[in-house]
Amino acid sequence: RISKYGGVDAAVPMLAFHYSIDGGRYWTLHRAFCMRPSSSSVPCEDNGSNEGEELSVGFLAQCPTGETCATTFSDIKFRQSTLKDLRDGS
Repeated sequence: RISKYGGVDAAVPMLAFHYSIDGGRYWTLHRAFCMRPSSSSVPCEDNGSNEGEELSVGFLAQCPTGETCATTFSDIKFRQSTLKDLRDGS
């Protein structure tokens, strides 16, 4: 799952990748990072405003050890909710 953390007041929101092996009852943090425009000098933890900025999310599959792979993305859902804890995904 991909989550945005930091609210609308964060100049550069944090993004987190979580995964679950039990159908979503327990989430494990895989990676947390921020993405800001290359022209920005605002650090991730700054609490400026990003009002009106859009965040685009996509899906990609890689085949690092071969020339090709077949990938199917399924059961994709969008849910607007707020994370209480970035670490455990709650």
